[in-house]
Amino acid sequence: MILRTQLVILIGLAVVLGAGWYALNGNEVGAQPKDALRAAGGGTRVLVEKAPAATDKIIVRAVGTGEARKSAALYPKTAGEVVAVSFRSQDRVHKGQILLRLEDVHQQIAVRLAKVAVKDATRQLKRLEKLAPSGTASQARLETAQTDLEAATLRLDQAEQALDDRIVYAPFDGIIGLTEIDRGDRVTTDTQIATLDDRSEILVEFELPEEYAGRIKIDDPVMVRPWTAPDLRLAGKVSQLGSRIDPITRTLRVKATIPNEEDLIRPGTSFETELAFTGKPYPTVRE
Repeated sequence: MILRTQLVILIGLAVVLGAGWYALNGNEVGAQPKDALRAAGGGTRVLVEKAPAATDKIIVRAVGTGEARKSAALYPKTAGEVVAVSFRSQDRVHKGQILLRLEDVHQQIAVRLAKVAVKDATRQLKRLEKLAPSGTASQARLETAQTDLEAATLRLDQAEQALDDRIVYAPFDGIIGLTEIDRGDRVTTDTQIATLDDRSEILVEFELPEEYAGRIKIDDPVMVRPWTAPDLRLAGKVSQLGSRIDPITRTLRVKATIPNEEDLIRPGTSFETELAFTGKPYPTVRE
């Protein structure tokens, strides 16, 4: 019985010792191939390629307001009674076209009298020029006649200008707006006749943040979208730049020109404007 117990104990000790030896030396044996592989220069393989550079694109948006290429409020140069209105709202008019006439009877009479005075002064001067060489007319009378002719000519110019001031002309090509003036109305120099707009191009004014002021220049492309027509996108170019940064808003005034040949846009329209700027390059890694 004692002998059997001793044998069991010896076998148990042998098993424990064997397991301990395997635990200590088995890892070293399994690690040898890896160590041998590293010693031979064979590491983990990876795929290496050049990372291409990409450029950042910055979109700056701002709210802008449209204005006509040219715009004017028309006023008469003098007071008087309206005798003719030669336009209707939304008419396309041309530079120099007569839009309105005031009563001008007295001015026409003044022009006729001035012409008579010029004619008489011219006749007197010619007569004295013929008499002067023979001594019949003095040099002083000749010079006085020359002065009288010059004065009469100036009075004629003045009378003709006063007559012309009774007419309101279109200062440029454009589309004329509403008017409250009718024939028979009396107007003064403070009475607005109508408005005139050249809408062939629309100037969109907006404010650009200070940080982009040094990066914008004339002829840079601009995209605008009227708030009233979200699906309509119009391309234009920067046409005007402010000379300084506003110290309160810290922005730069910018105007962009938008073609408007189809007359789709009205002055005063609000826009969302978009300007694209190129940012700094940075490396990219594909997924």
